[in-house]
Amino acid sequence: MNEGWKSLGFENYNEFLLSDFWKNKREWILSCFDNECQICKSKEKLEVHHLNYISVGNEGMDDVTVLCRECHNGKHKKRDICRQEQL
Repeated sequence: MNEGWKSLGFENYNEFLLSDFWKNKREWILSCFDNECQICKSKEKLEVHHLNYISVGNEGMDDVTVLCRECHNGKHKKRDICRQEQL
């Protein structure tokens, strides 16, 4: 994982995720994605999913997407929970 968060003065990734810096950036990212999951269109329990970790701390719109917690967990488990629900 790229440790760009260190250049912002954070000691670890969890500290970065709990920071006001990330909270503000997260809110901006959510609004850019219309505050909805990009898989199932839910507007509940939204999370920012890093598509890569190259630019953590300096994320661009091509580095992240917005997913609900269920779809985000599915991405990390290598399965698409939302598609299974549609079947």
